[in-house]
Amino acid sequence: MTGSSQIARERRGAVEILTLDRPVQLNALSVTLVEDLLGYFLNVGQRDGVRAVVLLGAGDHFCAGLDLKRDLSVMDRGPEAGMDFQQDYGELVLRMRRCPIPIVAGLRGAVAGGGFSIASACDVRVGGMSMRANAAFARLGLSGMEMGLSFLLPRILGHGLASELMLTGRFMEAEEALRSGFVSRLLADEEVAAAAIDIAGQIAANHPFGMRLTKEAINATWSIGSLDAAIALENRNQVLSFGTGAPTGAIAEFREKRGRFARGGAR
Repeated sequence: MTGSSQIARERRGAVEILTLDRPVQLNALSVTLVEDLLGYFLNVGQRDGVRAVVLLGAGDHFCAGLDLKRDLSVMDRGPEAGMDFQQDYGELVLRMRRCPIPIVAGLRGAVAGGGFSIASACDVRVGGMSMRANAAFARLGLSGMEMGLSFLLPRILGHGLASELMLTGRFMEAEEALRSGFVSRLLADEEVAAAAIDIAGQIAANHPFGMRLTKEAINATWSIGSLDAAIALENRNQVLSFGTGAPTGAIAEFREKRGRFARGGAR
């Protein structure tokens, strides 16, 4: 790892809050920041008690993409150096999707370029009214996607809208992000972090093995070619989850609650 850490971490019970910590640069991706994130998402699944991660940006922005002033010059060193650079950045998204712990993003301000890809790699996204997301690569004379965006975005938004965004590089404003399903909630900026933490807390309250299997199945069904295969995977996961013993107590509690509700309704 190079230099000092450019991420900040805060623990709240079973939820860990991870903040991109370059607010002066709008949390643009530097080599150091990417290395910090690579290390974090490689190891977070092994940390005791962490059941959900919240990903935020310090200041008023989530992430403005690549730090063009500092790090794009690596591309001038030739294709070998450029490929190493690209593979490190792409590996970050792979580690986020492979991470067994669900990731909830709180998005405000710029969600651009690589920041758009990182947000797309999260499991749940909450947006603030100031958020503006775009595939900034297209406006730099580059291909309109990287860091897994060509795979993730069509699955989140649908082929047509994702293609438009990647081909034009235009901004998707907050209201469109909600309508299209890119974010599940749209709130005032000052409410975004609390909402993301609340969702993460709800996830963390569930059994961790069940949540791990759920995330794995969501990833797998993006690539599965048939409903039969998806149902077979779901059947496997339910049997494995039940084998932990955790559902037994939860089911008994649910039955009691439902019984009380039914008795109350009968009266």
